[in-house]
Order: sequence, then structure tokens, then C-alpha cells
Amino acid sequence: MKIIAAMEVDLEVTPIGTQSQLARELGGVTVLRRTVEQVRRMQHVAALHVRCPSQQVKRCQTLLDGTDAVVRPRAAGPPPWGSLVRAARKWSLDGWRGGIGGTTCFDEYVDCRLLAELLESVEADAVLCVPPAAPLLDPALADKMIDYRRTVQDQTRVVFTQAPPGVTGILLDAELIRDIGQQNAPVGWLFSYQPDNPRKDPIFQSACCEIPLELRHATGRLIADTDRAMQTVHDLLQHNDPLDADTIGRLLRQRELDSIETLPREVEIELTTDDPYPDALYRPRGARVGRRGPIDLRIVEQVVEELSRFDDSLLVLGGFGEPLRHPQFEKILDLIRPQRGNGVYGLCVRTAGVDLTDGHIKAMIAHRVDVLNVTLDAWTSELYSRLQSPNNPASADLEAVQGRLDRLTQIRMEQRSVHPVLVPEFTKARENLDEL
Repeated sequence: MKIIAAMEVDLEVTPIGTQSQLARELGGVTVLRRTVEQVRRMQHVAALHVRCPSQQVKRCQTLLDGTDAVVRPRAAGPPPWGSLVRAARKWSLDGWRGGIGGTTCFDEYVDCRLLAELLESVEADAVLCVPPAAPLLDPALADKMIDYRRTVQDQTRVVFTQAPPGVTGILLDAELIRDIGQQNAPVGWLFSYQPDNPRKDPIFQSACCEIPLELRHATGRLIADTDRAMQTVHDLLQHNDPLDADTIGRLLRQRELDSIETLPREVEIELTTDDPYPDALYRPRGARVGRRGPIDLRIVEQVVEELSRFDDSLLVLGGFGEPLRHPQFEKILDLIRPQRGNGVYGLCVRTAGVDLTDGHIKAMIAHRVDVLNVTLDAWTSELYSRLQSPNNPASADLEAVQGRLDRLTQIRMEQRSVHPVLVPEFTKARENLDEL
């Protein structure tokens, strides 16, 4: 079985929307070169193919001068699902999966359309797909995946591990690459839960290569494409260079216990305690939390200024009230995510959906709100009314909320936008278990 490795490189922007740090040095060696050198330490990979935009080929070749990586131009633009994956993965960057909609870290750096194109000119039975900003990639673990693939050759066409992002890649058979490429789908589709087609979790199937417990239970992003991830990689390299998978797992778990971040990754802001359902059964509202707000815009400005110091900060507009009821909601969106600027990396609005107007929807699309988190708790009108407004059930209309969500979908399609991704929320309880 002939195995090649491949990585998609962009020296300007990363798949998750941050500024690329591939040309940045770690201990005198660039991130990209470190990753390539780690891949070339593998025993079972015949060649490494680095693909980049045509205008970056010379720069890539300079960065990789002296290595045997084959640098190739790519003509194709970003994948059609790229913006959706970016919005969904922002909220789970430290894990290999767990993203909204079942997205995985593999969706960030694997594009089967481009891999299928590569296989038209390069002969290979399988491709090890590697994130280009993975300077701590463990060659021994990647070789183990290839050895494991040979033992389960008739049982699976993909091999992955449950390692944190950046410790290894994902191994895909050439036939599978062509199939997914023809479907124009992200590779994470292989892992996502599909209610209409239930199946055993892939981690319990032959596709999953076992790794040490320490590593499997570790969390932390080792793809150096954010400020925090870059700092994590830098800190781990102070212990040893290179690092093996066992050591990485142990250091990440210890780091999680010991480290205190300068600023929290995710912050939730309460814009107001005004709420359409002050007596909601599952959520403290109304008189139970007291009256606060609307929040002063100067406080929002200060929070945004501090969070913007990091390129992966997340902000949720929620709290114990309905953010859409703030009289300057659109102005707040403009402070957090200016239409002509980047702003805070991730933005979510948590709402009951009752007050969702066309104006709100268009404002969230214009300001690229990543997620609209709608609290539902029920999927039948009678139960919804009883849970959301037990003292006045007639005031809670599930059909009206569903109509607003349908309107969101319609306007989003008209404007050809993936933002905001709609995420319904249920609080699991005895009353609503049958509707979950």
C-alpha cells in the first residue's frame, strides 16, 4: 500500500479565519517547516505534497528549501462549506470533534475535492491529511495509524484517532477521497450523527486507532493557528523537542489543571433582564433575578476591547434576559463585529426567538453573527406553553416562534449567507424527554 501525505497551505489566512502563522518562527524554525520536518520523520509515507495558492508557491518553496516536500499550486478556491465550518468550529477548537453540527477538526484542513485532484496526477492508495500548522505532530503515532490501517484493510476506508487537534492527521483511502469529493461534502460528514440514519459512534468502530489514555483524555489545540494555540505549542516545546504523544497528553492534562488564562476564552454578556417569558419553568427570569439593564454601551466597548487582544475570543449575548430587547441591539452588534472590520472572533446570540424580527435577522447577517442559539425546551405547542409561561400559557406560541425561525432561514437563503447558524436548545427533563 502506497501512502502519501498532503497538506493545504495558505500563508495569509487559516481555515478557521485567523491570520496565518505558518511563517512565524518557533525556536528559530518556522511553523510550516517544523510541521513538514515532523511528517518527513515518518517511515511509512512515500512523499509529502504541499499545496498552496499559485501566488504563494515561491514563498512556500523558500520556507521549505532543503526539505523534500513537493510544493504544488492549487487553483481551486475555498470549499463551499468553508464558512459554515468556520462558524461552527469556533466554539470547540480544543477538541478533535464536538463542533456545532457535528463538525470536527478534520473539516478545517481536509478538502477531498483538492485531494481527488491531486490523485489524478499522483499515484497513491491512501493519503495522510495533515494540518500545515502542526509543529508537534507525532511521526510515531502517524506511522502507527498506517500500520493499523493495514490490519483493518477490509473493514474501513478511513483511520483517525481521538487525539487533540495537531497531534496527528487523518488517513483516507483514495477511493473514499474520490467519493466524498464527488459529493462536494466535508469529511466530518463521516463522523456526524444523523438521526435519519442512526449508527454506532465511529470511535467504537474499526476506523478508530487506539491511543494512550492520557492523550485521549487531553484537551488543547496544537494546531498553531490562534494566539492561544501558538502559546500552548511554545510552552510545550520548552519541556522537550521533539515531543512524543504520551508526553503531549500528560503535559496538556497538567496544563489544563495548572494554567490560568490572562483572559477567558468565552464571555457571556447580559444586555437586559427584560424577557418575554419571566416565569419560564427551566430558566431563572423575571422577579427571580431582579431588574437590570439595559447595559451601557461603554461597558460593551470595554469588554470588546479586552477580548480583541486574542484572535480566538468568543462572546455570547445572553444572560438572564432577552438580548433582542435591548433598545440598541444593532449598535451593540456593530461594536462587537463591525461590518467593515473583524471584531471579536466568535459571536453568539441566545434568544427565545419570540422577539426575532426581520430587522434583527438582517442585522445579524450583516454583522456576521456566528450562532443564533434558540431556547425551545419543547416541540409541541401544549408543552411549550406550559414550560415557557406556566402562569399564562396562552402567551407562549410555539408556532409563532417556528415561523420566525423559518423566516430566518428564508432571509439567510435570499442573502446567500451561512450566518447565523441556527442552534436549538433543549433543557433535558422528565416533561420533555419524549420530544427531545
